Amino acid sequence: MGQIALYGHIHAGNIAIENQRVLLLDIENVLVGVPCVYRPYLLELKRTHTAEAVDVYCFGRTLYEMAYADTLETCSLDRFSEGVSNELESVLHLCLSSTSCKHGSTTIDDLLHHRFFTRATLNGLTPHSDERGHLKIPLGVKEQIRQVIIGTETRLKNDQKLRKRESVWRSMSSLAETVRSHSSVPSTPTPLERCASEASPQPACNVTSAGRGALLHAICSFDKSRLARIESR
Repeated sequence: MGQIALYGHIHAGNIAIENQRVLLLDIENVLVGVPCVYRPYLLELKRTHTAEAVDVYCFGRTLYEMAYADTLETCSLDRFSEGVSNELESVLHLCLSSTSCKHGSTTIDDLLHHRFFTRATLNGLTPHSDERGHLKIPLGVKEQIRQVIIGTETRLKNDQKLRKRESVWRSMSSLAETVRSHSSVPSTPTPLERCASEASPQPACNVTSAGRGALLHAICSFDKSRLARIESR
């Protein structure tokens, strides 16, 4: 891949099949700044921000949808369900595994030379290595396209960093809220404090016992001889 190339909008809605050939539609989207359908998932990745890495990742998600007739809800996947061939699973792993998404090392040439594509049935078509369309573009336009692609890569990279900061900020805010909620709840008294609180009424009990003892002593020591007899009439 000596030249910078970016499609950036590979998904099932932009693919058409005509005479057993695959056509990509809406190739102008990247030039006018239309965001990629899979951009929310791309923001969760760190290394997938170059033009080629974006196309490989989007191709993997599209291939997954075609193979399983379902959308992939996560940004990466390491284990695939049964029902696909080992070669197709190998391609999906190259595009969507956490390792590939983390390092972004899979290239378009890697996919083209994969055995899943080199051994694919051509349905009677004769392959011609020189059968490629050529479009002459002025140097000035080429440079503008190059600047658009560089700007797209830079914006995606900056948005990925911003998403990471937001994730860290949410985590710290959640932790702070948890600590605040725990600090506002009164703590359960420790056994020592409970024993101390239970032992605090003891002085009142001692005073009451002393009063009863004094009253009992006064009754027992009372001198009955001092009482005067009262004659009844």
